[in-house]
Amino acid sequence: MMFGERADLQAASVFGKVCLALGNSTRRARGPAGRCGLGRQVNAARFAKRLRGSVAAALVLAFGAESTWAQQAPDTLADLTLEELTEIQLVSASSKRLQNPREAPSVVSVVTAVEIRQHGYRTLGDILRTLPGFSVTSDRNYTYLGVRGLGLPGDYNTRILLLVDGVRTNDNVYSEAFVAHEFVIDPDLIERVEVSRGPGASVYGDNAFFAVVNVVTRRGGEFDGGRISAAGASFGTWSGQVTYGRKTAGGLEFLASGTVLDSSGQTLTFPEFSATNGGVVAGADTEHVARAFASVGYEGFTFQAAHNERRKGIPTASYGTIFGDPRSRTRDELTLLSARYERALGLRLDFSSRVSFGAYDYHGVYPYEVEPSRSAINTDGASGRWWGAEASGTFRAGDHTLLFGGEYQGSLRQRQHSEYVDYPLPGFVVDNRDQRFGLYAQDDIRVGPRVRLSLGARFDHYDDVGGQANPRLGLIVAANKATTLKLLYGSAFRTPNEYEQHYYPLTHPDLEAETIKTLEAVVERSLGAHTRVVGSVFGNRIRQLIVLHSTEAEDLFFQNHDDVDALGAELALEAQFRGRATGRMSYSFQRARTDGAQSLPNSPRHMLKANVAVPIAGDRLWAGADAQYVSSRQTPAGTTTPGFAVANLTLSARRLSRALEASASVYNLFDTRYSDPASEEHLQATILQDGRSFRLRLAWSF
Repeated sequence: MMFGERADLQAASVFGKVCLALGNSTRRARGPAGRCGLGRQVNAARFAKRLRGSVAAALVLAFGAESTWAQQAPDTLADLTLEELTEIQLVSASSKRLQNPREAPSVVSVVTAVEIRQHGYRTLGDILRTLPGFSVTSDRNYTYLGVRGLGLPGDYNTRILLLVDGVRTNDNVYSEAFVAHEFVIDPDLIERVEVSRGPGASVYGDNAFFAVVNVVTRRGGEFDGGRISAAGASFGTWSGQVTYGRKTAGGLEFLASGTVLDSSGQTLTFPEFSATNGGVVAGADTEHVARAFASVGYEGFTFQAAHNERRKGIPTASYGTIFGDPRSRTRDELTLLSARYERALGLRLDFSSRVSFGAYDYHGVYPYEVEPSRSAINTDGASGRWWGAEASGTFRAGDHTLLFGGEYQGSLRQRQHSEYVDYPLPGFVVDNRDQRFGLYAQDDIRVGPRVRLSLGARFDHYDDVGGQANPRLGLIVAANKATTLKLLYGSAFRTPNEYEQHYYPLTHPDLEAETIKTLEAVVERSLGAHTRVVGSVFGNRIRQLIVLHSTEAEDLFFQNHDDVDALGAELALEAQFRGRATGRMSYSFQRARTDGAQSLPNSPRHMLKANVAVPIAGDRLWAGADAQYVSSRQTPAGTTTPGFAVANLTLSARRLSRALEASASVYNLFDTRYSDPASEEHLQATILQDGRSFRLRLAWSF
């Protein structure tokens, strides 16, 4: 995260705050009209006149003719009222610096802490599944993301770069991005989630393939005291959290929080194992979570520490293990430490530097029947340690805002092992170390009063695959005060991780990096003061896709798959109604096929989503409802899962008393029976998901 994200924007007026945060690149003129460069007039009449005809044609196609279009002013800060200026939601996920989402070279979505509370979202996966183009599946052990038609079952979210306050969370063994209870940040500590769709490798490097997700945490001053919460839910689930945060008069700001969760899980039935206890399994779907987070900030310095340990029972008998054996389980631990220093070096240059450390440990227990009436325990594990450093700056000169920087990550450990306990079967140990570095630059250029160009590129060098260069180009046109047009091109890559390269003996020894090239056209339009419509069409060309396969003997291995083409469109509406009710609605169409015209597994063609939050009793009681429809999907086994629709409902009371809050949620309100495609390590083609469930939560502040 770049300069200014974690500090109050220092300025004497609302104009000053917004201009400093956006890094306004216009020339400073003298006098009141010239503050923050708002008085500068750009002589681009000829350019604007030629541009106007082509932009108007696009608007007519997108929204219908608008007779007053030619008379409307360009969309600059000078055109906005003080109220509109204070409502700008600045984001950094797209370009590593704070900017207005309308000026970002990508499509950006933001989910705030208020929405998380009003809709009762329990995990980051719950949040992301409400956004256009995102699908979420579960095999009752891990949770997986699909984006814009690609969600291969069993992939560990390696094509999503997941950040916490700008710090990479993807580990150095599996490149995994956790989005369920194994994620290191509790939803109650999230200030907002920023999602930048499309390739982000031009500034972020590896894993920024389909999207960059940046989770911005809350600060201690927002709590100004302590908070205790407890929740009880279906399936024998309970959780508790203690948080304390404060900002002192001397400017020191700190926050500390701890969370625990325990779940007995469900009794499940799998017809594929009907020969064993009728396919019924009990006591194998357990989950236990312990999570801690702390942050301290003072005068540009910020230190953060996050840790999560999660143990999960496996009820599905994956990898051919003994069905119903309660010993089947996984344990995941992730620790992140970071120290950051940010400083504004005058009005034109911001500087940021960071060092970070990450530790990830995985331990799996898998019981197998090796002889009649005799079992053997396979213990499978991985341990990763890495550290990183980054320095960057943002320089403003005339019509240019230049971001530049360098990043290094070195692996201290990348160990994988598998062995059998008390049984003479072979195991293995793989232990490697690698390093990578990247240099990046992005120049956002104001071409005229209506037009911006974003030109960015990054070069990365990896020990295993050598150099990778990725550009991003964006043409951003403020057609008028209400409408922004974007034409975007970008490329990204993902290197094969340690797990893909070295775990399975049959894996092709020359795995190559995946690459993607994306072309996208976007229209963003404000319909009044509190309503926004975003429409986009995109095309993705993916080469050397890394896919998990199995042989007839059920041996697993990775190889580069056929090239994949994906086409799609997304249309989203965000609105705030009278009485402060809010709502979102989106429709996504996506079609992903290989060169052989084969559809990809777990790739829904259509997704329709909607949510609304309505005040019932002033600001004290709110009702939040959301629903998602996902069309049918193919499984790796060649079968098809039917489409399904799921709805959730949450009632939240902010102030039952002076310090007490409460919420009650019903998930899968209509008890829809649906399943997700299973990956190659399962005998089942599909995995049944949760039916109707409940959660009651209380929180007390002191």
